[in-house]
Amino acid sequence: MQITIRTKSVDLNPGLEAFIKEKLGKIDKLLPLNFAGGVEVEIGLTTTKHQKGDIYFAELQIELPKGKKIIAIEKKDNIKTAILASKESLALQIKKYKEKIEKEKTRGGKEEFQEQI
Repeated sequence: MQITIRTKSVDLNPGLEAFIKEKLGKIDKLLPLNFAGGVEVEIGLTTTKHQKGDIYFAELQIELPKGKKIIAIEKKDNIKTAILASKESLALQIKKYKEKIEKEKTRGGKEEFQEQI
């Protein structure tokens, strides 16, 4: 799985890049078997004038087969916690998507749903 990282008002150091790749590498287990895409990650500051509150954000985007796009955005006071929270949100959405596909498959759904899993 390919991970593309973009930043906004934050420097991407090698430690942060390794952290992102380590945590998001585990999402690969949740994805459908025929998934060949990647995850787009955008991290950064919400504003530059903030002094308190949720100032960091992490946005994860993944495009599943048949054009289904899943987006998870989280804002936290620490960049690593924002990444972890958005990863959990993305994992939950992927699980829901797979459950929906499984229900369609067991209901005698179309062949296209069987191909997705």
